[in-house]
Amino acid sequence: MPIAAYLAYARGIRRTGMISPARWAMGAAALLTVPAGYAFQHTTHQAGFEALLATATAGITIGFWRSLRSDGARVPLIAAAAALTLVVVRQTMEIEVVLQASLVELRSFEATVAAGGAVICAACLAFAWTQIARRFSMNAVHHATIAFVVVFLIQALIYALHESAEARVLPWSDVLHEASEPYGPEGAYGRGISFLLFALPLLKAQELPEGPGKRLVQDICAGCHGLDSVTSQRATRQGWESTVDYMIQRGASMKDEDARVIVDYLTKNFGVKVNVNKATSIELESGLTLRRSQAAAVIEYRTKNGTFKSLDDLILA
Repeated sequence: MPIAAYLAYARGIRRTGMISPARWAMGAAALLTVPAGYAFQHTTHQAGFEALLATATAGITIGFWRSLRSDGARVPLIAAAAALTLVVVRQTMEIEVVLQASLVELRSFEATVAAGGAVICAACLAFAWTQIARRFSMNAVHHATIAFVVVFLIQALIYALHESAEARVLPWSDVLHEASEPYGPEGAYGRGISFLLFALPLLKAQELPEGPGKRLVQDICAGCHGLDSVTSQRATRQGWESTVDYMIQRGASMKDEDARVIVDYLTKNFGVKVNVNKATSIELESGLTLRRSQAAAVIEYRTKNGTFKSLDDLILA
């Protein structure tokens, strides 16, 4: 799931350069999972090993969270790939150990099916998230990723505490180990936290961004249908105007000024992204709400001077 959340975020904010570290991490994990699982099985300090990995994962998660809060601070690709590899191998290593124990040591068909089924279910949910996230706006993906990071960080910190207590490196280790047991991945509350890794980002992604018009959309639009009908769509200004007109024809009650504010809000937060270097005159007019003369000026400048390379070039046009 961490890789899925990372990939969905990278695609959602249109940073294709962030995708390659995830691919490197998955390739590295495929090579390192079995050796890491073997080393884990034969170490005499399994709890300490798990505590160290969980603590490192928590530190990596905090770093990623800070980059989200600072509007996506740049991270060297090698560092990102190494961090993602550690996070992934920490999970795949334990999966490999469980599958080997159920299949080879216990030779239990039921245990193998249960473990394999859990892995397949997790993989399906991760894949589903990468596909679902494509339907959300950049802002929605950003908020959903923050929600995932918060839950994942809580889970990692609890696990680090639990395993550190089991390794007896903390004061009152017995008490802390027993207290944190229900919140671990296999505990009664821990399973609920794992469920939140998927459910909470999904809920956050469907929340409307702040801004003038949010309350009107909630009160008027959501009175007839779910907000997912809004957050899953992308349209030009003309498209949203047509949608609002259709709502009015179907009985939605709103003033002309409210309709204008709603269209402004929807165009800003759920509009179509326009590539000024490739867009036609009509796309520039509808997508950027330009006058015909302004769209013509953009195309003329582009024809004479080539593609726009900065905002200053666009201002000059």
